Order: sequence, then C-alpha cells, then structure tokens
Amino acid sequence: MVLFALLVYFSVVWSATPTQPQWPSQFHAQITIAENAAGTVLANSTSIPTTFTGSYFYDNATSSIALSLTHRYSSQKTREVVIEPGTAAVIDLASDKCTFNKITSKHYWKVFDPDFVTLLNFAFLGWDYFVTIEGEALLETHHWQLRNGSQTIDYWHATGTNTPFRLAWSGTNVVVLQFSNFIATFSDVPNVFNYYFQLPENCATNQQQHQPTKQQAQIKAPPATGNAWPFAWHGLSRYTGNDFGLQDTNTPVIPFTLAGEYYYDWSQQRECNIWSDLVTGQKTKTLIINQTFHLVTMATGKCQLIPTYPVNGPLKPIWPTGLPYIDNQWLYLKDENSFLNAHHFRFDALNIGVQHAFHYWQSQDGTPRMFQGPVLEFWPYGQSMMQWGEVVLGLDGVDLDYVFGVPNDCSYIPLEDWKKSVDSKMHGLISHLHLIHKHLNSQ
Repeated sequence: MVLFALLVYFSVVWSATPTQPQWPSQFHAQITIAENAAGTVLANSTSIPTTFTGSYFYDNATSSIALSLTHRYSSQKTREVVIEPGTAAVIDLASDKCTFNKITSKHYWKVFDPDFVTLLNFAFLGWDYFVTIEGEALLETHHWQLRNGSQTIDYWHATGTNTPFRLAWSGTNVVVLQFSNFIATFSDVPNVFNYYFQLPENCATNQQQHQPTKQQAQIKAPPATGNAWPFAWHGLSRYTGNDFGLQDTNTPVIPFTLAGEYYYDWSQQRECNIWSDLVTGQKTKTLIINQTFHLVTMATGKCQLIPTYPVNGPLKPIWPTGLPYIDNQWLYLKDENSFLNAHHFRFDALNIGVQHAFHYWQSQDGTPRMFQGPVLEFWPYGQSMMQWGEVVLGLDGVDLDYVFGVPNDCSYIPLEDWKKSVDSKMHGLISHLHLIHKHLNSQ
C-alpha cells in the first residue's frame, strides 16, 4: 500500500506540466557554443564540435548581451556586444579591430526576452537529465520546444537552480549553446558595463553588414524504433546513480560515481564492465557470464557471485527494437568535447507511468550512446544512467582473456549479506543492471 501510494504521488507530481520558466533580468555564466561550419553537410553520426568557450552576460534592462569568447581551434579571443535592435559588434582582442554583423547570422546573438518561453508558446516535452559541461554529473532539466517550419528551437531549464541550461537550434544551420556556473547578478564582476558592454570608438565608423552564410544540416530521419545492437562492440562507459538510502530521490544533480570500459559479446553470451571508482580509484569488474552476475575486485582477485535471478546471458541485441522513438536530443560528450544529435527512445517496461520509464539514446548511425532507468526495487528509487563514448564496433585488439576472465574460486554471497552491503555504489549498479536485464530481456 505504501509503495502504491508513493507511485501515485510521483505519477501526479511528474505528470503535471511545470510553470513556464523565466530568465532572470540579469545574469552571467560560463558558456559553451557548438555550431556546424559554413557549407558543412553533417555526417550521419551528426556530431557538432565545440567551437567557442567563454563568458556570457545578459542584461534585460538595456536589451543587451555581451560575450567573451575563445575559439577552440585558432585560440582567437573576441569580445562580442549585442544591442537590440540590429547591432552586433565583434571585437578581436588581439588587434582591437571591430566589425558589425547582422544579428540574424548567429542565433546566440539573439537577445531573449525573459519570458520568451511563454511569449513564443514553447511546448513542454518532459524531464531530461543531461551531462554538465564539467562532465562530472547529470543535471535534471525541463525540456521546452518550439517548431517553426523546418526550424526547431529546444530549450532546457535547470530545475534545481531555476536557471537556463541549454538552447539548441536545428534547421538550415545547427547551434547548441550551454551554460554553466550561473550567477544571477553582475555584482561580482567589476566594471562590467564599462568593459564588456562598451563598444570601441572605431566601431562607429566601421559598420559592415554580413549576410548569414547558407549552411546545410543533414540530420538523419529517425527510425520508428531503436536499432538492434551490433553483436560485438566496446566503448568508454560512465555510470551515475543515487547512493541507495543516502540521497533524496528528487536530487536535481546526480554525480558520476564510476567510469571505465564496457564490452559486449553476444556470440559468446557475455558482457563486461570494468570500473574505476571516481573517489577511491578502486577497480572492479561486473561480468555476466554463464548466465550469472560476477563481481570481481581487481586488486585482490576476489570474486563474488551476486544473488540475483538468472539473467539469461547479456542483453539481447534486439532489445532496443521494442522502444518507440520520442525525439532527437543533443548529448554532450565530454571526452570528444562535442554535442551528438541522438535519437531518443522511451519504454515504460514497468507499466507504471512514463516518469519511471527506461530511456535509450543511439547515434544516428545506430550505435548505443546512453541508457537511463530508475531503480524502483530499493528505497529511495534512485535515478541511474550509463553513458558510452568512443564506441568501436567489434572486439579486434581487445584482450578477451583479461576482460572476460574470472577467478576459479568465485564464492556465492548470501542474499542477506548482499542486502546489507555497505558498498552502496556497487549495490546500486548491480541492482540497476539486474533490473535492465530482467525487464528488457523479457520483452
């Protein structure tokens, strides 16, 4: 009865459309900008590299924004000042040369009204967890979207801090803009208006109107359902989840706790994660072989058999084919310093509401990229996610004996001892992996 009441409560809370967000009238933040180069036709994998990093200043009272940017490849530093309507000045800090550009040529030059989500009638799409620019955690966000012909504008608002998180434009060109280290005041920045918002005198006599360059963005049409997994592949992996019993289920920021490598080998009915604890550095291996979960402590070689129901081997390659397509989303890949346009799928395997559904993302060439699924069998029903980077098809060059080898003296953990396990990260991970296999392999 208690579980039912909690699920009803979460269903009501999570199904309600939240209040439309409003930007603070003044703020500054770190910013990362990714955009496809002029004339570029995006590949089917559709990864957009980060092109600029820097600071972003927003002041609604003067309808102005200012950016201090460093170009990723040339290291050129510029100061950019935008004053509505019609003025966007770009100052090269090395030469002090100033040029004007039409505001329409770059979306991040747009000065947004604080109520733009309401005024433009953005539709609410749901709750999303996204990797922060620092790459250390997932952040809970509200996802809003505006469609206008061939162009789509997506906006994500951070729920925990009630601040802007990400803007993304898709159409004839692609721009993704993401904020971090948000501060809703200028009081900590001396001379902000005299420097960041000030136009050099030579700008007044050097007005140039630059027409926007036509760009082609070929984002592959999504499949109706997810692609089947390759029979063999591997990649870098990261895992995040609440430490069971220690964190609030509604925490808006969930740090990554484990990082390592993932290996999948359907032909031999096995899969393996080799993990490093991001706090202690301890290395462990979670391995499915002979239809059994193994937990191996790498430093000592100690091997334990986890008391779960038989898992019937690794995840079936066809499991994503039962997941319906929801939308496309931009995933930030820290290791590659880029944004990946991924197909997003959702599956209510537990049949208790989409707020508790599994989520899966694949790149546009069909390779796995991220998996999310809440664990409902343990309090406090933590949020868990695995992310894969640098995905490689096949297992050529992999030391298979090292990856899939297990000691000969693996011992069974009594169920009660497992329930009392003090290693909440591994307990949560195994519970999460077990839930994935139990429900997705039964489909």
